[in-house]
Amino acid sequence: MSEMNRAERRWFLSGVAVCGAGVAYGQRVEVRKSGAGRIGISLDRLTSDGSAEGQEFIRVLRADLLRSGWFEEQTAARLVVLGRVQQTEGLRAEIQAIQVADKRRVLS
Repeated sequence: MSEMNRAERRWFLSGVAVCGAGVAYGQRVEVRKSGAGRIGISLDRLTSDGSAEGQEFIRVLRADLLRSGWFEEQTAARLVVLGRVQQTEGLRAEIQAIQVADKRRVLS
């Protein structure tokens, strides 16, 4: 195999790999799950320092938890998420999840 053929082959394989990566990123994912058995969660005690970044962090966390299909926001929840998000030198989040029934910390 000549040197030119090796170079052409490498370029071809590189192009195929790049084109294939684009197809993988373009895939649509659909998750289907029933809402039965969702865990009641309260996010009312999760606060920010008022910074735009802190408020955005809480908004995204809330949306992700609810979108996951595992949680449902309730006032009389089985799980309470509490903590504070602060914008200091960077974004700092101190968050705990407490199981209400036995007041056991399940995430810290």
